[in-house]
Amino acid sequence: MPIVPSRARRAHTLVRQLASERAADRDSAVAQLTLLGSRAVQPLLASLEGAPAPARIASLDVLERVDDRRALPAILTLTADPNRRVASRAIDLAGGRPDPRSSSALAAILAGGTPSRQRAAAVALGRLHGAGLVEALGPLLDALVDEGADGGLRLAVLDVILRIEPPLPRSTLRLLQRRLSSATDSAVAARAADLDRARRPTRASSDVVERLRRGEIDEAEAREVTAALTATREPPLGRLCEALDAAENARAIRALAGVLADVGGPPAIPVLSRALARVAEPSVKEDDPGDALEARAALHTALAALDSRVALHDLRDLIAVRPPRVMPQILEAAARVGDASLVPALARAASEEPGLLEPCTATYAAIARRVRLRRSSAALRRVRPEHREALDAFLAALKRGRR
Repeated sequence: MPIVPSRARRAHTLVRQLASERAADRDSAVAQLTLLGSRAVQPLLASLEGAPAPARIASLDVLERVDDRRALPAILTLTADPNRRVASRAIDLAGGRPDPRSSSALAAILAGGTPSRQRAAAVALGRLHGAGLVEALGPLLDALVDEGADGGLRLAVLDVILRIEPPLPRSTLRLLQRRLSSATDSAVAARAADLDRARRPTRASSDVVERLRRGEIDEAEAREVTAALTATREPPLGRLCEALDAAENARAIRALAGVLADVGGPPAIPVLSRALARVAEPSVKEDDPGDALEARAALHTALAALDSRVALHDLRDLIAVRPPRVMPQILEAAARVGDASLVPALARAASEEPGLLEPCTATYAAIARRVRLRRSSAALRRVRPEHREALDAFLAALKRGRR
C-alpha cells in the first residue's frame, strides 16, 4: 500500500506552493487544496499575511470553492488589500457570502474606495441583496440618490439595481424613477427611464436567456440567475436548451450548463451532450484553453445532476489526464454518476498523481456503494497492473469505513 503523507503536512506543503512563480504550480496547488476541503482553511488563513499577491489570489480561489465560515474575516480584510487584483477578487467573494459583515465592509468601500473598487462593491452588494440580505440594498440606494456622488458610479449602481434578481418591488422602482428623473446629472436622469422597463418581467426573462447565450453573464451572476429560475414554477427550459445549442463560446456554454444542472430535465440531456462534443473542438471560440476545460467540467456536472451516462467516455478521459484546474468538479461528477467503468481511470489518476489518492478514494467509495462493487467485479479486473496498488488503497479505505 502506498505511503500517504499526513493531510496536515500536505496542506502546508500545498499552501507554500501557492507562492510559486509558475502559474501551473499555483493552479495545481489550488486544485489539490480544494480537494482537501475544510482541512485546508486554517493553513491558508495563517499564510495570508506576508504572502505575495499571486499567492493571496490563489488562496482566495481555494476559499471560494471550500466555502468555510472561518474564511469570511480574512476575505473582508483582503477587500482593502493594497493590490488591486487581490482586492477585486476579495470583493467578488464577499458578494457571495450573505452575511451582515459582508454588507458593512462593501458599503464602506462603496462610500470611499477607488472608482474601480466602488463599482465592484456595488455589484457585490447587488448579489448579496439577491441572495436575501435585505440590508445590502441601503448602501446602493444611498449612492444612487446622492447628487454629490460621481456620475459614473451612480450609473454603475443603477445598472446593478436594474439587474437584481428577483427584481425590486414596483413601488420601490417607481419611487426611484421619480426621484432620479430630476437628477442634475442628465445621464443618470435618462438612464432612470429604464427603471420603468425593468418592471416588465417578460422582457427581463428574455434578456437573461439571451445574455447567457452570448456569454455576457459571469459566474457570480449565473448563480443568481439559477437561483431565480429554480424558484420559478415553469423555468424557460426550451429557450435555455435552444440557447445552449446556439452558444458559440466556452464561457456561454459553461454558464448555460450551470443553469441547466439545476433547472434542466430529460430534454436537456441530448443538448448537453451535443455541447460537450462541440466544446472539445477547435471551432469553439475562446482565448484561454482552460475555458474549454471548465466548460467541459460544467457540462459533466450538469449531466451528472440529471443522472445521465451519455458522456462516460469523455469523463473517463478527463479523469485519466487529471487537469488540475477542473479535477475537483470532474471527481464530483464521477461520484454522482456512480458508474463502475470509471474505476480504472480513477486508479490511474491516483497512481500517477499521489496527491489525488484521497479524493479518488472518496469517488471510488461513492461508486462502490452505488453499484455494490466487489473485488471480483469486472471493472476492478480491468485496472492495469501498474495501477493495482492504488486500487488496493481504495479497497482498504472502503473496508475501514465500514467498520
